[in-house]
Amino acid sequence: MPDKKSRRRRRRKKRPVKWKGGRSHSRKDYRTQEYVRAIAEAEAGIYQSFVMSDYQLTDRDVRQVLKTLVRELREQNYTLPEERDVVEIGGEEPVEEMVVWVIKINWERLFEKEPRHSDEDLVGCLGVISESIETWSTPAANSRGYLWYNAGFMQSMGMWVEQVSASPETEAAWEEEEPTEEDALREMGEDWLDDPTPAQFDAFRQQARAMLEDRQAQEVINACQYLIGWTNDEAVIKRLSPLIQPAYRQLGVPFRSWKRG
Repeated sequence: MPDKKSRRRRRRKKRPVKWKGGRSHSRKDYRTQEYVRAIAEAEAGIYQSFVMSDYQLTDRDVRQVLKTLVRELREQNYTLPEERDVVEIGGEEPVEEMVVWVIKINWERLFEKEPRHSDEDLVGCLGVISESIETWSTPAANSRGYLWYNAGFMQSMGMWVEQVSASPETEAAWEEEEPTEEDALREMGEDWLDDPTPAQFDAFRQQARAMLEDRQAQEVINACQYLIGWTNDEAVIKRLSPLIQPAYRQLGVPFRSWKRG
């Protein structure tokens, strides 16, 4: 007869899993080739929305977007996106509704070329994204740790999004904006990845340490996780860990090593 530990292990294997976006569903691996395109198109929509929002979208906003999509799919009231000539995030329409629209448009274009997944499987695909948010986000209300990680990852896959304004005045205002310290740190990190010399990394590290002294932990995390998303390289994570660890401590949460699943 199996011992108690063996029986508990067997029960755990049969137990359904849950994620915060909806009801429990049976364990199924959605990180496979069959579903990777649907996941990628949804994350591409999140990245597109992040850029269109002038990088003001937060991880919390994305969590709400996923909950909205899951609710529609679970309740079988998923609506197709209407065609639009102009998409504006940050206008009169709630930001979450616009991000939902962008993801739906990406899915519809994908499923014009290949069979559509079932609603339940699309929920599972969104669950993979939810797990990624839990990995890369921080407890801060304005956390963009996941969004910057995802931006780096999307760019590493060859996807680039540029802001376009219908107003010449807005375009001119963008040109006059001074880069933030976070922008400068991210650019220094890109320089280090392009030219991985000790001097380039030292410049990046000094800037990050100065920002930590100014209590800019979230900004340092954003920049570092952008670089991790871009490379998905254990060696890069190892070099950045001594900077990310104190940043997470400033936010009062434990640091952990990551690997994209």
